[in-house]
Amino acid sequence: MKIFQDIFGKEPSVFGFADLQNFFLKDRFENEYLEFKSGEIKLNSLFREVAAFANSKGGILIVGAPLESKMEGEFGREIRFCKGSLTWSEIKSAAYIREKLSENIQPNITDIEILEFLNPMGNQFVIIVSPSINPPHMCVNDGRYYIRAEDMIKPAPHNIVKELLFKNQKTFLETDIEITRPDSCSENQDVLQLIFRNKSHITAKEFCFKIELFNIEEVNNDDQFVKGPDCKYSLELNKEYPLLENQPLQEEFSFRHKFQPYLICLSACADNAEGVVNYLLWDPSNFRTINFYKTGDVVEKSKESFIDLLKDLINNL
Repeated sequence: MKIFQDIFGKEPSVFGFADLQNFFLKDRFENEYLEFKSGEIKLNSLFREVAAFANSKGGILIVGAPLESKMEGEFGREIRFCKGSLTWSEIKSAAYIREKLSENIQPNITDIEILEFLNPMGNQFVIIVSPSINPPHMCVNDGRYYIRAEDMIKPAPHNIVKELLFKNQKTFLETDIEITRPDSCSENQDVLQLIFRNKSHITAKEFCFKIELFNIEEVNNDDQFVKGPDCKYSLELNKEYPLLENQPLQEEFSFRHKFQPYLICLSACADNAEGVVNYLLWDPSNFRTINFYKTGDVVEKSKESFIDLLKDLINNL
């Protein structure tokens, strides 16, 4: 989940207990994507929080956070934050949390990752909730739907519930860009892989995508690309066949670069799906990412900002 990377600076797979401790060495504030619960919290208090994240944009729930502190903000407004030592939860395991979530939230939320840190004194958990592709999710104990609004949860009004139900009838596209350089390629040749996924059970109809390559030398053996000014190549394809759930589509192109940074802009859509974009600014000399954006990232970035950054990098060479 990209939100986790944005908040903690690393992937969940390499996030450890020391990282959780270090995170709270500074004042930490709850927001639209982040919720703190001390170890004293009971498990049944988490159901609304998890459902609200799933019904909204996703988020991260930390169980075993430091006890809440308060400070005075502007105009005498009270500001709450967490800092200091972690607290200890009596909740026994991530598996137990999953079991109780499935019993108390309907329909079941499947796209959840739980990091657990088990200690003799008690435990901590980091619950990572992705935006649901099957909303809305209801809390069984009170029969209500909840959403996340800034740093709070609230019951979803009727019109929001209707929107979430409509969302359940749409396709959710996801795209990825991968750059490789096989041993058979020369140093100025890279291979571009585009990966398209349908993240919902609704078939994506009339799927299409557009790819733009900025500041490259030439696309190899592909006359489908249109060459424009400023070393820009573009390709737009409409796929006649549908994009099905769990059946990703891959497209691959090879091209020659100029040993200078280059930019890849990818967009995709379907007649029953919202459009998605990926922007990748790449350094071929060091084979690394300079900047990246994908639909759904916390901080939104425009294609124009990537083009401007590419121009600055080229001018400073």
